[in-house]
Amino acid sequence: MRAHVKVLEYILNNGAVNKYTTLLEPEWIYGKLKYNAMEIEGRMNYLSTNLPVQVANCWTCYPSSIMGTVLV
Repeated sequence: MRAHVKVLEYILNNGAVNKYTTLLEPEWIYGKLKYNAMEIEGRMNYLSTNLPVQVANCWTCYPSSIMGTVLV
């Protein structure tokens, strides 16, 4: 999701004319950027409230914590 934002920002800020900059309307890009920002914020809020306690321990604060699988 963040990579998509970076690509859209590059297209907006790039002055070169190519098939991407001529086919995509700036309003559409701004809409996608706004949508992506809302999605990222929603996902971060979800993660902050639903992260299991077992993986919420800080390894620096609790060096005995077991490093396990990555939750996706």
